[in-house]
Amino acid sequence: MKNLFILCFCLMNAFQVSAQLNLKDSTAQIVAYWNKGEKYCYNYAAQTIEIKGTDTTELSYSESKFELEVIDSSANGYLINYTKLSEAVSISDEKSPIASLLKRVANIGNSISITFKTNEYGSLQEIVNFDEYKNSLISQLETLIKEMEKELKDKTTREALNTAIAPFMSDAYVYKSIEPITSLFSFHGYKFKLNERYTDNIQVASPFEQGKTLDGELQRYVAEFNPETTWTTFHSVTRYDKEQLKMTTLHYINSLLPENQKITSTSEVPEMSMDSYTSFTIHLGTGWPGYASFLQETGEPTKTKLKKWVIEIEL
Repeated sequence: MKNLFILCFCLMNAFQVSAQLNLKDSTAQIVAYWNKGEKYCYNYAAQTIEIKGTDTTELSYSESKFELEVIDSSANGYLINYTKLSEAVSISDEKSPIASLLKRVANIGNSISITFKTNEYGSLQEIVNFDEYKNSLISQLETLIKEMEKELKDKTTREALNTAIAPFMSDAYVYKSIEPITSLFSFHGYKFKLNERYTDNIQVASPFEQGKTLDGELQRYVAEFNPETTWTTFHSVTRYDKEQLKMTTLHYINSLLPENQKITSTSEVPEMSMDSYTSFTIHLGTGWPGYASFLQETGEPTKTKLKKWVIEIEL
């Protein structure tokens, strides 16, 4: 049972823009003014850390480089291609089947570009080639399963592998896998008054159950603005409903257990929380995002897990 809870916490785990600033009424707005053919490279680094008391352990680390290119523009919006150029992944327990799985899954999907469609402000509207990209992922995952099944002699471990890999074939995983990229579009089109926080009740994707959502709270604001330095930093904070988080964890664990071992109450699930913090720094001289960072904090009584990533433009 303890290992199932550990698995749960493991799984929970660019373009030319012009930032419009109105000093008269103290508002900031990012509006897209992209030109066809423009492209920029970004460096991406992600890390998962576990904290128990005074001990800190790095569970995984990855680095990659990707390119964003404006392939079309019109009065109604833009098309942007995302292409991963390289990736390197390391996981602390290399001998673990789950670790091996996560490491191999990280390298899937590198062979196909993703095309995003935005509106005239640069706000993301859809993934144009979503079906093509998802089918490519599933095909590569099926090949991966066959390869790993040959390596695993124990039947129980093979069955656990198939259960663990199922979420990676869902629409939710496809969106989650490119979330750091799509988040770069998350502030486009919105108007923010300086020194004011905007709070909304939202639906957030369940970390375990495909197609299910949880209640959440989103808070956004301009964290720092100085016209003399030409940089503006936007922050957002997302908090998950704790009781619904426990319930979705219970459902996921029960899906892995035989009938006579299933959990009947959320009281058997450890207390937990999940909060996410995102920051974007925009260079006002060019309007391009120069830096983005993300921190997700998942806590239970005896430990805290931190999932972090950073994106930085390569100039």
